[in-house]
Order: sequence, then structure tokens, then C-alpha cells
Amino acid sequence: MKLTDFEEFVRVHIWREQASAMANLERDLLDYRNPPSYWVHDLKEYLAEKRASLTRPEYLVPKDLRDNHSLEQAREVSRNLVARFGQLLCHWPDMVEAARSMRARGERLAIPL
Repeated sequence: MKLTDFEEFVRVHIWREQASAMANLERDLLDYRNPPSYWVHDLKEYLAEKRASLTRPEYLVPKDLRDNHSLEQAREVSRNLVARFGQLLCHWPDMVEAARSMRARGERLAIPL
């Protein structure tokens, strides 16, 4: 998948998840009777910051990747990691079956220490 397509896919899913979480918090603001003013202030401030951060390009890229790469590099690394994880998931049933077959034959992948 091209980087722009990947990021759009991720963006849609993240926004959907975060919108649901923020809606729950906004509902909490309405549901609680006489909440402490500091709680209301902090929650409103958190929600405002969350809304603003969702529009930043770096929001889609995991922070640990941004710590060690430029933003452009981190975007590519992120896409590649997700692709490699997807490949692992595709091959996982074959790996499990191979491990079962080996075990049935008495072969071990490792030795106990």
C-alpha cells in the first residue's frame, strides 16, 4: 500500500476510535452531578488538546519511531512494520502447524535451559 493510502486507512480508524472515546468523556461531563470544577476543567482541556492533536501529521506515527527517526523516515518505518506484522499474521497458521508437526515427531524448537 502506498504511504498516503496507508496513512488515510490508519487515520480513519484512529479518528473513529478517538471520536468514540471523546464522546464517552463528553457524556461523562453531562452525566455527573456537581463534579469538582478542577475535574471539569482538566477534562475539557484534555478534550481540546486531543481534538487539536488528531489533525497533526505526526499523530499517526508512533512516538518511539519519531524519537529515533525524522518524521518522514518514521512514517515509512511505521508502514513497513505494519506490513511485516501483516505478513507474520498471514503465515502464522503455517508456523503453528509446523510446530505441532515437529512436536508430534518428538522434535523440539529449543532445549530447556
